[in-house]
Amino acid sequence: MTLRYGADEFLEKLDEVEEQLTRPDYEVVHPYEATVGCVLEGGFIVKRILGRGATAVALLVEQQNRQFVLKVARSPDSNARIRNEFELLKSLGWPQLIEVHALHEFDDLLGISMDHAGDQTLARQIREDGALDLTLLRQFGEDLLRTVRYLDENGVAHRDIKPDNIGVRVGKTKKRNELCLFDFSLAGAPAENISIGTPPYLDPFLCERKVKRWNTKSELFSVAMTLHEMATGSLPKWGDGRAVPSLTKGEVNLVGELFPSELHARFVFFFAKALRPNYAERFDNLEEMLNEWLRIFETIDEPVRPGPRKKSSNGSPPAIRRPKRFPDIPNWMACLNRWASI
Repeated sequence: MTLRYGADEFLEKLDEVEEQLTRPDYEVVHPYEATVGCVLEGGFIVKRILGRGATAVALLVEQQNRQFVLKVARSPDSNARIRNEFELLKSLGWPQLIEVHALHEFDDLLGISMDHAGDQTLARQIREDGALDLTLLRQFGEDLLRTVRYLDENGVAHRDIKPDNIGVRVGKTKKRNELCLFDFSLAGAPAENISIGTPPYLDPFLCERKVKRWNTKSELFSVAMTLHEMATGSLPKWGDGRAVPSLTKGEVNLVGELFPSELHARFVFFFAKALRPNYAERFDNLEEMLNEWLRIFETIDEPVRPGPRKKSSNGSPPAIRRPKRFPDIPNWMACLNRWASI
């Protein structure tokens, strides 16, 4: 009996058969050309296009019945930024930070698989529902400030804090919604580069400094702008609102009526300090800013004493105190004596 193929040729034919048997019955698409329903290398099924930026595309994908976000570089030039973002987030661990899983290759492009930050961003929630109620405002503000404080303690600067980079999702305990900060593509940028970020959240007064260098107080400015938008549904303005803030040479215009009436003095004090043109006059650090934010909401369920309130010695509005039930009677015995004498 004569063999039809030699040993080497037989192995080649075997490889062809194996390739045909394992070839998927769908066309694999490049992430840059992805559309809803298509399949990427690795079996990722695209469920939604989340965004296309200058350096990356973000896709909601499904693999083995599990959904997550895939962020892929738009060109090989952005691969280093994708890798750096992955390594940075992999080194961190905080409940309100996006969690990354793995680094993937798609031909000459790198991508990151990560948790979904939520069904909507904070920006979308504000656009659709307006200012947050006091309960959510206190909670989400505390989420954001504690998260940025954690980053600062670990030497990490986000450099692009804004509602569009914050997701709203159900917390892991499923007891409440929480914020989730994502998109660390600008983290690690040189402090000398003061132009990166997103106006108007980017500190516009950086160019007025003698030493033009970004620092943590500029990060706090972005946080304050975000908090103001959460509290009022709008951004604060300088001057007539049309001029560049750094050219107005004045303080921020805060409309007290936009804040809850019983708390507007506290909100105005907080934002006036947080948004000062002179960064040396702003909050010194995240701990001070967080404490002042929480102080706004102290005793908000208690009745407010009528009449004007004076500022305390440090310039901040005093705490709201519960009025005495009998302000002109020192104790209950005096109350009984007065009643008996009637």
